[in-house]
Amino acid sequence: MKNKRFLIINRILKYEWDYFLRKFRLTQSMSFFISIIVIVITGLGDTQSFFIGDNSLIPETWKILKDPIIVRVVSILVLVLSYLWAWLIEGQQKNKENDETIEIIGKYVVSNTNRYLCDFQDEIKNSLQIETRISLWIPVRLSLFNWNLQMICKTNDVPDQELEASFNLDEGVIGYTYLRNRRRYNLEVVNVSDETQLPLSYIPLRQDNQLLIKSDIKGILALSSFQRGSIVGLLAIDVNNINDLPTIEKVELHDLAVKRITAHKGDIQLLWRMKNRL
Repeated sequence: MKNKRFLIINRILKYEWDYFLRKFRLTQSMSFFISIIVIVITGLGDTQSFFIGDNSLIPETWKILKDPIIVRVVSILVLVLSYLWAWLIEGQQKNKENDETIEIIGKYVVSNTNRYLCDFQDEIKNSLQIETRISLWIPVRLSLFNWNLQMICKTNDVPDQELEASFNLDEGVIGYTYLRNRRRYNLEVVNVSDETQLPLSYIPLRQDNQLLIKSDIKGILALSSFQRGSIVGLLAIDVNNINDLPTIEKVELHDLAVKRITAHKGDIQLLWRMKNRL
């Protein structure tokens, strides 16, 4: 239990660090501070001259604005605040444009990924003769140090209500597979029709998620994709016919799943960025 908590905390910290680097763009922030220093150094003399220079428009009776120390402080504040204001306005505009771009790309990628999953579903049905439902899950930042796993794409037979489900990082088959991934890809098959067959570390769905997720699922194949040090997507294939359980354990289906998730790893990365507004 302690190892599981440590693993969850470790992964959340990685996500937060990646989120921080992407959201606040560390190199741009450093460039901003360097620019401020340069502006203060190059513009301080001219700004001070406005207050205490020979041609200053400030009356001599305004003693407080003739004090060299006060003038230096005021001049620095004027330079910093003026540049900071311009930088903030520019940043807001860039964020707005970035959000609009992510939204457009996201809609396009979600639509295409849903279609890919439906094509994959047809391929499984034709080659292995089983009925499946397929969904794609990604880690989503809900708040500071609070990440859950959420369904982002699905086949047409998955109700829209299931998109509302939000799993803890160790919850259900998705969370179980997520935590077991220590390499680029990890695949797990879990029989959920028999509680005696469940792994010891399996955590059942919370009640609110049980209400959202189809209740007659018999087995789930889950495959997670590990990119740039973090898991960005999990592919889930579930069946509701107990006779199909042996089929989802076949290597043929596993090969097809790996082929699909590797072919669309770029799309998964875009979906992760879209959902987390990065």
